[in-house]
Amino acid sequence: MIWLLIACPGGEPQACAPEGSFREISVGSHHACALDDAGIPVCWGRLGDATDPTVPFMNIAANGQSSCGLKRTGALECWGQTQWTAPTGEFASMSLGYDKGYAIKADGEGVVWDSNEEYEAEGPLVQISGGVDHFCAVREDESSYCVDLSSQPPEDDWRLIESSDGYSCGLTVAGAIRCWGNIGEATIPTPPGGEGWQAVGPGWDHFCALDADGGITCEGIEAPPALTEGLWTDVDSGRDWACGLDDAGNIHCWGDCPED
Repeated sequence: MIWLLIACPGGEPQACAPEGSFREISVGSHHACALDDAGIPVCWGRLGDATDPTVPFMNIAANGQSSCGLKRTGALECWGQTQWTAPTGEFASMSLGYDKGYAIKADGEGVVWDSNEEYEAEGPLVQISGGVDHFCAVREDESSYCVDLSSQPPEDDWRLIESSDGYSCGLTVAGAIRCWGNIGEATIPTPPGGEGWQAVGPGWDHFCALDADGGITCEGIEAPPALTEGLWTDVDSGRDWACGLDDAGNIHCWGDCPED
């Protein structure tokens, strides 16, 4: 399939996103990937000569110049312009920072890797997320920590943390959003108040969040397109753009979509 990559205003599903029915999205700095209903990856944006695998995955991650998927066997596979060799073993989840990969083994042990080295992250963990030159993780006891970030997460019980270029945002168990850190030129947006938020997608200097009623709120970037019917089920952000998934499996993107 071929898409014309253009800037995404509001409205109907955009030309900078693939058509079809999808169940998961991951938006990186300059490209994004999604899994269709069969688990087959589809990636778009600034990809170079990368070719998507044709095997099914349980999860997908996109960032920097690479993409990685978690197979149903628990094995990892990576592809893209940055030729990473994914660590071997059986994994439960994974994510990508700008130039490193992060994964959690079935026993909760965290693993960090790039093209030159592989090392452990303090665990046991239930979730891990990397940005540019830092990562944050949530432990089994719902506590959290960050490595190579200017500040640590506030004391709270954490459900998940998502990391961006120079900062991270997390969801507490109660569904409140908190953001912290500040590396380089990134500016931390002010998160919305209240509780019950379901997902958060921090970008370069913006973020979007999914509420309990299936709506998306964004700060520092244009509002998402209005759905003619249905609800949002997920949202994620890249450097200057964001994408959401609706309950019919359609992908919508807004902001400045990267060109190939």
